[in-house]
Amino acid sequence: MHHKKSFLSIRKWLFISAAVLVFFLMGASSIRIFLSPTKRLKDTSVLVIEGWIPDYALKEAVQEFNTHNYQRLITTGGPLVTDYRAFIGGKLHFSIPDSLHKRVSGHPLLVQAQGSYVSGESAHFTLWVNDTVYIGETFTSNRMTTYRFPMDSCITEVKTVHIHFDNDKMTRTQDRDLFLRNITVGRTSIRYNSGIMLYEQHWPDEVKNIRILPTYAENAAADLIRLGIDSSKISVVTSLPVHTHKTFHAASALKTYLLQQQVSSFNLLSVGVHTRRSWLTYQKALGNTFSIGIISVENKTYDPDYWWLKKNITKGVLREAAKYLYIRFWFSPPAQA
Repeated sequence: MHHKKSFLSIRKWLFISAAVLVFFLMGASSIRIFLSPTKRLKDTSVLVIEGWIPDYALKEAVQEFNTHNYQRLITTGGPLVTDYRAFIGGKLHFSIPDSLHKRVSGHPLLVQAQGSYVSGESAHFTLWVNDTVYIGETFTSNRMTTYRFPMDSCITEVKTVHIHFDNDKMTRTQDRDLFLRNITVGRTSIRYNSGIMLYEQHWPDEVKNIRILPTYAENAAADLIRLGIDSSKISVVTSLPVHTHKTFHAASALKTYLLQQQVSSFNLLSVGVHTRRSWLTYQKALGNTFSIGIISVENKTYDPDYWWLKKNITKGVLREAAKYLYIRFWFSPPAQA
């Protein structure tokens, strides 16, 4: 039986690889257009957005909501991924719970993080506590590492922790970012998505303060409110933490909510070549009783007409094609969904 399953698995991935090759031979433009469809329902009053989409896509979601006849905007998504990506220079502020303020004596402050490189230099950060007390600094490794910062004995309590990412840089082919997993104060580990971290983003023309909430759905809703959407028109639908098929589980949670609200149609908004797979996954999760339109926001991190010129982008597009084919031909919704 084990050998039979292995053989079937090999056949499956050989088919997917061949199909992706056919996609690619169809032409770079064709595969991108196929994976990034827009087919909007004109008679629905509900817009659903995937909570993971980037800032520029959220702005387009606001424009979509304001220029069409929508009455309700729903954000979906489960817990944030393992590591938080600080994609622009700034500070990550932690407000330490009162119960931990004085549990620091004799214990170093730990920061679990990693960085990406530009021109041979990795992400760098300085560490501060209580707003103004300097603790130390380091360049990061490209592997997740626990950085240990001894605490001076005169520091009897820690009310705030501040991580200053100070060498952000981006070129045509590289992007220097800081990835944070958690900090440890005393002996207590605090994850970035525990609801107490504020990301102070230093943009060229402004400073943005973004509270990092536990789930993609909650963070997207908070961003949409900052962008001008009336909070009374936003519904947040979170899903449970899972390791695989996160889109399907987000869609299943949405199905439960829509049935409760007696909603039978909506437009789904996603980004780039991920769009068709999301559309198909939501259709499989919700079934034929729901009408689902789709809206694709263009991925602005690369030129859509020349995506195949960059190795990492090409891999990403072909990976999405393979995942779409898997959902189309092999994925079966769990019986309990």
